[in-house]
Amino acid sequence: MFISRSFCQVLIHLKMLEAPELLNGVIAYSPDYATYRLKLARIYLNNTNLDEARTHYQKAIELLAQSDEDYILMDEVRELRNKLELH
Repeated sequence: MFISRSFCQVLIHLKMLEAPELLNGVIAYSPDYATYRLKLARIYLNNTNLDEARTHYQKAIELLAQSDEDYILMDEVRELRNKLELH
């Protein structure tokens, strides 16, 4: 199953109630795909569900542990970390 980045961005900005359910279904299918976990963490953060946001953020960090700091997702990781630290 593939969800485009632009579709994830739409879900994030609209704060759709269905977005977490949809992305959790994708994660059930591909649990080791960090991108989906980061997108879900951002949605939860935008919906002020901080516990769920942190849970998915931490799992994404674990999945990306061996990644190079220059890997494009690491920019999103840093941005999300900064936002989570503010809450």
